[in-house]
Amino acid sequence: MSLSHCWGLEQIITTTTNTLQERKVGIKLSDLSKTFRHAVEITRGLGIRYLWIDSLCIIQDDMKDWEVESAKMADVYMNSQLNIAATHSSSGKGGCFAERWSLDNEELEYKIYVRNALHVAHDHFTRSMDYTNTMELASPLLSRAWVFQERLLSVRTLHFHAEELIWECGSGISCECSRLEDYQGATESQVLDIWLELVREYCSLKLTKQIDRLTALSGLASRVATRLSGEYLAGL
Repeated sequence: MSLSHCWGLEQIITTTTNTLQERKVGIKLSDLSKTFRHAVEITRGLGIRYLWIDSLCIIQDDMKDWEVESAKMADVYMNSQLNIAATHSSSGKGGCFAERWSLDNEELEYKIYVRNALHVAHDHFTRSMDYTNTMELASPLLSRAWVFQERLLSVRTLHFHAEELIWECGSGISCECSRLEDYQGATESQVLDIWLELVREYCSLKLTKQIDRLTALSGLASRVATRLSGEYLAGL
């Protein structure tokens, strides 16, 4: 299991050279942020033993370890059984679970209860090419550059949105009340067009450290390169 989350402005628990040995012994659940605790609860609920969280699994003040481990992040997400995405949360305080702010149950004939399609949630989620202020408020996680490749590289991602759960995998995107999008096989020419569009979208996303701009896309670039002829080059 892996976790995609926003660090936010508040201090969250990390692994440093000073705390490395302590982390190897164990971490108290009470020391974790709300988002991390929820992710642990989800992982345990699915009967899975291991959960990868960047701030804990990479030594944050060791540049050598960061360079080595950040280069492996593509493999981490590609091989994760499920990527948990705290999509609605802008920090560790938000958690994965939220009180839904547009839940509307309507009683119909024959006592069948259905919920109207949450078109607002759908629009916010699928309009990822246009990160408006509204989009950032509804799904702050999707405005982060590092998360961009985490989403696209993961075999399957479960988004904990403010309105509903959204499932994203190689076959498409589905929410609790409908299917949002289907993916189809693409030719090399189409893959190139998709790559150019991905780069355009990626350039609009936010990074805490601009020096990470190429690194945060490197895993996805390597994956796309396997579908294209030629060599991937980056930088000036």
